[in-house]
Amino acid sequence: MNITRAMSLVSPLMLTLAACSTKPASHTAAAPATLSASFNSACAGCHGDSAQGGFGPALAGSQLSLADFTAIVRAGSGPMPAFGAADYSDAQLSSDFAFLTGK
Repeated sequence: MNITRAMSLVSPLMLTLAACSTKPASHTAAAPATLSASFNSACAGCHGDSAQGGFGPALAGSQLSLADFTAIVRAGSGPMPAFGAADYSDAQLSSDFAFLTGK
């Protein structure tokens, strides 16, 4: 079998395999794989490196809404200080919330 004939048989097979392995589009964004650098520098000291708790409560698996999570971070709560947008951007908050809640 010559190389041209072999390639003509392989190409359709590769296209078929590629099409079959493609996952359907999701309407929700996947949670990020890690917490942000802002979380690591501002939150992990109290809430733990993986947000499982420590001095502060566990955040992993939180049932808070994004609005409540953001309000607590911005205003502070009890011994927790407030963090402004210059310390912890809205985008980082949203990303960390998605990581913590899987939403």
